[in-house]
Amino acid sequence: MNEITIVGNVTAEPIVRFAEGSGREVMRFDVAVNRRRFNRQENQWVDDPAVFHRVVAFGQLAEYAARQVS
Repeated sequence: MNEITIVGNVTAEPIVRFAEGSGREVMRFDVAVNRRRFNRQENQWVDDPAVFHRVVAFGQLAEYAARQVS
């Protein structure tokens, strides 16, 4: 299983639903990540455009995320 860590800002209220059939909890939210890099030619920090990630969690992870993100 792959695992990543995304550090950023939640852009809207998370959406929590229950999957049809299984009844498992499903949570969806978007995260904006602002990146900076050092431009050696100009000798200063430059802000890159924000990158948006859609995050979807299922089951126990969705339950945990709903408590932490909301």
